[in-house]
Amino acid sequence: MERAGRGRTDRGAESVKQLIQDVGTGEILITEVPAPRCGQHQLLVETRMGLISAGTERYVVDLARKSLLGKARERPNHVKRILQKVRDEGLRSTLE
Repeated sequence: MERAGRGRTDRGAESVKQLIQDVGTGEILITEVPAPRCGQHQLLVETRMGLISAGTERYVVDLARKSLLGKARERPNHVKRILQKVRDEGLRSTLE
């Protein structure tokens, strides 16, 4: 696997590598993207290393492949929270 890094070694990097995962297929790609730019009154933090949790990524892919009913069965606590919000705030507010 390719190591993530900057396109240039100085602070004015032109590009960075970004990991992209297709949640439908689980396929992972490393692609070059434009380096983020820092605007006025903003701070850009350089990442030297990153870590990917294979278990978390696998869970996201598995969840994305499930039907709405399958997702509800997998996460009953979320269903309870949504139903409570519908009771408290109404359907329209919950959907917005």
